[in-house]
Amino acid sequence: MADFRRRRAETSRPERGRGLQFRQRWKIAVQAWVFTNKDLPEFAERLSRRIGRPVVDKTGIKGRYWFQLEWVPDHDQPGTASPALLNAIQEQLGLKLEEHIAPTEVLVIDHVEKPSDN
Repeated sequence: MADFRRRRAETSRPERGRGLQFRQRWKIAVQAWVFTNKDLPEFAERLSRRIGRPVVDKTGIKGRYWFQLEWVPDHDQPGTASPALLNAIQEQLGLKLEEHIAPTEVLVIDHVEKPSDN
């Protein structure tokens, strides 16, 4: 444990002969999704819940897979996919999301009443 502390202290000091250098240590929250034995429609469903919009698998790729997706979240807003998440999907999984207008099922509740005491 003493070695770890010494190494940590040494890495935070400025290097000699190079002038004064400031090093900041940022704690970046990395998001990670791990999928085990999942198919692409299941991935699309989870992604849909994440971004708040329907996502449909049109790849035609069959089978069940294990994969991990990691990204540093940026300004996530409901109804939009963050650029960081879209880049991670394309770079790490080789999948590209394309926006389309398509019909979807909607449940409309136009009237609600309390149940009667029977």
